Amino acid sequence: MIARRHLLWAGILAVPLATTTTECGGSGSTDDGGGPDSTTNDSSVPDTGGGDVSQPQDGGSSDGDAAPCIVSDAGGTLDQTFNTGSKSLGSFAANGATIDSSGRIYVVGIQASGCPDANAAAVYRFDVTGAIDSTYGAADGGGGGHACIHYDAVDAAYVAGVDSNGKLVVGGLSYDGQSDHFIHATVTRLNSDGTLDTSFHTTGQLDLDPKSNATHIGIGAVQGIAFLGSNFADKIVVTGSPEAVQVGVGTPNTGFVVRLTSDGQFDTAFATNGVFKDTGVDGFYGVRADASGTVTTVGSSLFSAADGGIPKAIVVRQLDVSGAPVTSFGTGGVYTMPLGGNFGDDGRDLAFFGSRIYAAASVDFLNGLSGQFGRVGVVALTSAGALDTTWAGEAGAPGTFLSNPDFAMNEYYQITSLATQCDGKLLTGATFLDLDGGDASSMQDIGVRRLTADGQLDPTFGNGGHARLAQVGNEVAVAVVQDPTTSKIVVVGRDQGGNTVLARFLP
Repeated sequence: MIARRHLLWAGILAVPLATTTTECGGSGSTDDGGGPDSTTNDSSVPDTGGGDVSQPQDGGSSDGDAAPCIVSDAGGTLDQTFNTGSKSLGSFAANGATIDSSGRIYVVGIQASGCPDANAAAVYRFDVTGAIDSTYGAADGGGGGHACIHYDAVDAAYVAGVDSNGKLVVGGLSYDGQSDHFIHATVTRLNSDGTLDTSFHTTGQLDLDPKSNATHIGIGAVQGIAFLGSNFADKIVVTGSPEAVQVGVGTPNTGFVVRLTSDGQFDTAFATNGVFKDTGVDGFYGVRADASGTVTTVGSSLFSAADGGIPKAIVVRQLDVSGAPVTSFGTGGVYTMPLGGNFGDDGRDLAFFGSRIYAAASVDFLNGLSGQFGRVGVVALTSAGALDTTWAGEAGAPGTFLSNPDFAMNEYYQITSLATQCDGKLLTGATFLDLDGGDASSMQDIGVRRLTADGQLDPTFGNGGHARLAQVGNEVAVAVVQDPTTSKIVVVGRDQGGNTVLARFLP
């Protein structure tokens, strides 16, 4: 069953390659986002889907500062020096991923068993070869490559990011396991060895909306993370969706943007006591924070009483450093692309390059409600929050990139995440569907698409701009991240057995 992230529970020698290397400033890679997911290993676990943090971020500039911009003559081919493929991690189900400045990959998700407490959130770390890093982990009884995170009866992690101090911030949710379905958002910070960082909220763990809170906020899951950096005392921004959305009920719904101090307190200098609420959307997911402290986030409007819950629009919102809407952006601080346009169901992820903003969106073709089956893609916006028609896109749709609706080697039903290279090319991580393969049990693959800086499929990358990992069975992607030291591209997903899948492609 396909689930929306915010609706359901539910040994080869390396081949020498010619490369070119130039020094770039910041890559502008996305720092968070969202990867929808389709399965969990335990039906009691809320399935809100993933989120990824593609690069660490410091005021919008540290994700790629002076990093090499490497392009190979075999871009899009699998990196034979990397341990690619499915990895059995027991009952762990991956939901998102990030990568640190040393190229180590962190995968976050749900550990149904294998931690001291069942149904815990967990983080696995892989080294630059794609092997589990056995030196990592000790939080809440982890170790041997993974850290466990426990708050309540059921916990899940969906998004993570590495801050400027090399510490991992993990966002997710916790659930009390009772019939009232009380779901509350969580933020955890780990030291570089995987232990809980007690300088963050005294224990390393923050429940954003505990049951004991008399002024109940209603935030049910953290879906995006960004860092403001040292210019703003290393403050943290998290985005999320309400508890009502997690169980598929509630009208209207609310998107949340929360700013925290570096020690894990609500930052009262932002919005109202650190929390900005938008009742016009079902939730916010991908988020970016720039050098001025401006926050840009993407979500979607949903659950309108008039349409019976049909998704209505992709929403990009911008807030200034005080948490007020940037009125010069879009209309009153918001850009929307309504359903009935080129596409525009769910806003998933964001990426920046220069003054351009990219937002990923999708249409769930299985529900048939939009009449635009399989047409998922990217919207390019100007810094003023208008459609950037100078970004040509494809198929005669300036400012947008659309999948081919015949499905052949195109995203299954959504783009999972975005990342921008330092040369301006755009990476879109996705689950690909190949209906021409003839085998329904093995038609879904994880992979990445690369677009040129002007919005065309990059013919120098993979198969006409597409690269995928073909293996037996069906897989679903949760994240795409780019190694800041080598520019190599890592796609993370899950196979149909629930195993974590990693694949690394040459840039």
